[in-house]
Amino acid sequence: MTNIKENNYYKKVKISGWTKSKFVETNLTYPENINQIIEVLKFAKNQKKRIAIRGRGCSFGDQSYIKNEITCDLSKFNKIINFDSKSQLITVEAGISLIEIYKHILSKNFILESTPGGLQVSVGGAISNNIHGKDCFKNGYFNENVSSIKYLDSNLKIQEIKFNENNSNKLNNIFGGMGLYYLILEVTLQLKKKKSLVLQTHTKRVDNIDSMIKNFENLNTKEYDYAIGWIDCFSRDKKIGRGLFRTATFINKNDNHSILEKKISIRENKKKFLFLPQKITIWILSKIYCRFLFKLANSIIFSFSSLGLKKVNFIKFVWIDNNFIPNYPDIFIKEGLFTIQPFIPIKDANKNIKKILLICQKYKFEGILCPIKKYKKAKITNELHFSGDGYSIVLDIPINKNFNYQFKYFIDEISNFLFKINGKIYLTKDLHLDKKNFKKLFPNFIDFVNEKNISDNNNLFATDQYLRLMQK
Repeated sequence: MTNIKENNYYKKVKISGWTKSKFVETNLTYPENINQIIEVLKFAKNQKKRIAIRGRGCSFGDQSYIKNEITCDLSKFNKIINFDSKSQLITVEAGISLIEIYKHILSKNFILESTPGGLQVSVGGAISNNIHGKDCFKNGYFNENVSSIKYLDSNLKIQEIKFNENNSNKLNNIFGGMGLYYLILEVTLQLKKKKSLVLQTHTKRVDNIDSMIKNFENLNTKEYDYAIGWIDCFSRDKKIGRGLFRTATFINKNDNHSILEKKISIRENKKKFLFLPQKITIWILSKIYCRFLFKLANSIIFSFSSLGLKKVNFIKFVWIDNNFIPNYPDIFIKEGLFTIQPFIPIKDANKNIKKILLICQKYKFEGILCPIKKYKKAKITNELHFSGDGYSIVLDIPINKNFNYQFKYFIDEISNFLFKINGKIYLTKDLHLDKKNFKKLFPNFIDFVNEKNISDNNNLFATDQYLRLMQK
């Protein structure tokens, strides 16, 4: 890139998404304040280069970088600007992680709704993808937390939007806009106060997908705060879709739970993996993993998981991967990890999820750990948004020697089926979808592109995913 090294905070490096399945060379910059961010955008415009906005690199695919151009990493733009416990508002810079936010709010028993399983995500990334958590059946998406947003457009104008204004088009472009319309600078979040940060959980086995969906459909939103399922993707015949179903409810404060609350820790687990040293465990599993091993692991999880009632602190429940399987994509870094998260509408969900599981088994692409969640339609949507009344499952599939040969047939069959039932996939976790299937699943994507061209009239913001799927 011409003269990019004249600025001492640019580096030419190879980066990837969270799964580390693909690395690309990009010109990476780490601005630390608004003036430096404006300088980055000015430089890109003058050099006629496009720029990708990156929060913490938690998108699974190629949504947070752009090859050979400029990637603006906001992880150092991470300050808390103001925290007002009386009004229950916190204002932060867009690059701050949810981990850092929780470090400031947990002591006063505040939480955010729609908290995802990975607290490493930045607040800007949470908004750009309008993320969702284990309470999405009840509380919807991350936009429900947001009071106001300050952002920078491609004309280098700083603007602010408050959510008591009637400005639905801009909200649609910000939430789920994947950083392609504007660069988010600051966010004010409305916090929720809880009497206690201890949850009463209940876990039970379910025999098949019919039973799983029945449990979700019988949920009482007034009684339960969270609900999550896990599916054994290797189970067959009458047991297909068997798994675990877990609910959780905040309990009232009392002295018996003070010990649990004192144990709440909000830091990344960098030492242990499945209760063993993380580096050693990852190295061992990277050498021995295979489809049979994952099939066995799923059977053990189903048969021997702890059932019944249990009290768990909030962070341990929400941030489950940090407690048991942190950084697990590192196991597959040599060959890669393919992830797909289908959305299945509520009508005939049990039959349609069963069909997806059968397609996975047909190609031997079973998800190694498969959560299932229920959703309600988001109040703010655009043509690419992952929203609706229905369910999603997450399929993490290790890439093997037969992957490239079978993948085209697999993704075609999955896409054709989702198109038939009016389903879609979560683009935040996509790395492999082709243009043909993308256009089938998102037939109105051109409206998204046209709106982007109006908002981003300098054609400044782009990502590898945007170029891969939405450009000629």
